[in-house]
Amino acid sequence: MPGTNDEKSDTNRTETGSETSDRPSIAALSERFDLTEHRRYLSRDLEGMILDLGAGKGAMFPYLRTAVQRGPALHLHAIEPDPHRRRQAKRTASTHGLDVHLRSGRAESLPYADDTFDVIIASAVFCTVQDPSRALTEVHRVVKPDGEFRFLEHVRSGVCGATFRMR
Repeated sequence: MPGTNDEKSDTNRTETGSETSDRPSIAALSERFDLTEHRRYLSRDLEGMILDLGAGKGAMFPYLRTAVQRGPALHLHAIEPDPHRRRQAKRTASTHGLDVHLRSGRAESLPYADDTFDVIIASAVFCTVQDPSRALTEVHRVVKPDGEFRFLEHVRSGVCGATFRMR
């Protein structure tokens, strides 16, 4: 549920880093906006191979569960660099009966082959990405030519210093 402790964790999303804050930017975003409808929108009409970029504790998983119920041929993948949050995401996936292939990884160096995903979803992730430009380059690399990158973000538009047009 937006605005709960499930939305809070570290801003230093590294493989070995410890939690360094309560992610006040996400808490503020959740207090100001109800993310439920936005997350429903991100998970609407999904098909094929799906990647949840920066799964955190699995905030998108309840919405992906609904998508799987509507289209059981979905193949769900997720990355999360923080081992503590990855364990929490595994529990969330289990709670919702989802088969999610959850891997360690960072948005700046995605552990997937080129043109793998039909849809990549990012929900309030780029505030924790150290190199957003590199991350967008990676998204472009792993999304299929006719694929989609769906995102809900709250960072300034000039932060990345790059503009991408998906194929």
